[in-house]
Amino acid sequence: MMRSIRFVFQVLLLTALLTGLLGASSLHSAQALATGEIAYSPFFTQNEIRIINADGSGDRQLWSTGRADQEGADDISSLSWRPDGGALVFASTHEAICSINHADVFLLNADGSGYRRLTEAPGCAALAGMPQGQVQVPVVNNSTESFTGFVYFQGAASAQMVNLAPRASTTVTFPSVADMGAGEKQVGAFFQGARRKIDALTDVDVVAGGSVTSPTLYVWPLSMYDVWETRSSTLRYGGQKAAYVLNLDSIRAIATNATNLDFGEPLLSAPQSSMSDFVSHLAYGPTIATANQLLYVGSNSYDSRSVYLVNEGSATPGAPLVTHDSADMILGLSWLPDASGFVYAVMERVFDPEYVVSANIFLYTFSTKQVTRVTNLEGEFAGQLSVSPDSQQIVFERSQKEDPYGDAEKTDLWIVNRDGSGLRLLKTDAFAPAWSPGTAPVVTYDRYLYLPFTIR
Repeated sequence: MMRSIRFVFQVLLLTALLTGLLGASSLHSAQALATGEIAYSPFFTQNEIRIINADGSGDRQLWSTGRADQEGADDISSLSWRPDGGALVFASTHEAICSINHADVFLLNADGSGYRRLTEAPGCAALAGMPQGQVQVPVVNNSTESFTGFVYFQGAASAQMVNLAPRASTTVTFPSVADMGAGEKQVGAFFQGARRKIDALTDVDVVAGGSVTSPTLYVWPLSMYDVWETRSSTLRYGGQKAAYVLNLDSIRAIATNATNLDFGEPLLSAPQSSMSDFVSHLAYGPTIATANQLLYVGSNSYDSRSVYLVNEGSATPGAPLVTHDSADMILGLSWLPDASGFVYAVMERVFDPEYVVSANIFLYTFSTKQVTRVTNLEGEFAGQLSVSPDSQQIVFERSQKEDPYGDAEKTDLWIVNRDGSGLRLLKTDAFAPAWSPGTAPVVTYDRYLYLPFTIR
């Protein structure tokens, strides 16, 4: 009888201890998975970058343009951390009024300091402190239609509006233009909203304290294909340079200590004619071993959309790893921090029993070359996304769209485990998430207890 009582007591004690241990370890795992910081931009006021803890706490401002964005002109299109988490790079339109580009690439330290424009530097704030000269720009409307838009000369504090009848002309005077140095040629541009043209033939050397006249700037009503902007910026391992997409399909790299007027060099030696029609979601490899590798999405009209892997300097566009129909837009792409694969969000269509368009997240593993579904959204859209430092969770944009090809009315940030479980809301009215890198958490069990388990 005593042996039976002793056995039952040992079983109960072991069960209780194991339950406690498993419960503690599960809690420890959950806490580990909820750690880290995520950068994002508010959806409706894209004039700042904020940081939020992965458990939803500690939401605070990291950086701001310092002005209201009531017209919705600011557009922070991408956020990407340096692989060591020490700096953040992003593309944005918030300096479009004082740049020849509609959108530029910007760098920011992890604590919000060190803000600077990388492409076509210096940024707006730095121009006023430089030697100034006057530039007169003759402008001619070179079309049979009226032109209403803006004219800008590189180094000026802001653009100026111009209204010209067909074939009419005027002269726009920029009284204070920053002189970038002797022999440095600066150029003019014109734009209508997001449509923009650079005219390299208007180049002239600005003279501090003097006045110069540029060659004639010819303007005309622009089309949707007239773009001049940077997109999809990403920092290389080590942080010495950033890569980005210029305009539709040109992949370029620029040093993070770039000099004034620099806009980088082509990152690939592949002929431009061999590239996809449209390139997006560029991302440098997250480890030393993958430092010279890039993932990107290449789209070809009426053909296909693919995720490519390519090495810096490649004479080819790289290898397509996953391919989808051209109608199915790839809306997000992110490496796993351990470089074992990547996740991406792509549109799907279901025709039976009814026509439903969604966008879901999928995982690609390099070792197996297999694609695994992560989410099962129906009639909703996963967009830009980023992966936790331990490669086990994904933060992503989630939205509903009346027109699946159009812009979302709003996006929220959600987190999901890599196996598709644990879906939870992180932040409403937010987009462009970037999970800060760091050391992957290690789950430890420091309360192991070994008991004799004997049946007598």
